Amino acid sequence: MCAAEAEIAIQVLGWDQTDIPIIGAGTMNFFEREHEKPMTYWLKPHPIHALAAIFMALKIPIRATFELAIALGSEDQAHSIDDLQDDP
Repeated sequence: MCAAEAEIAIQVLGWDQTDIPIIGAGTMNFFEREHEKPMTYWLKPHPIHALAAIFMALKIPIRATFELAIALGSEDQAHSIDDLQDDP
């Protein structure tokens, strides 16, 4: 089991988690189980964890955050920004 360091820090400092979104191990594990991945499979430095953090910072809802991150960060998806751009 992973300690929730970021969540604990937010609580200790008295900050509002809605102002500082966190994508910690617990959240990642929930979506790993939902997508039948082993625990800690998508934890940093996996691109899905990084993308999820970026999308959460943009205030994208959690479910959409993970679906987007999975769509863009999965092994069978594009790995280059060139692959994501439209043809000229």
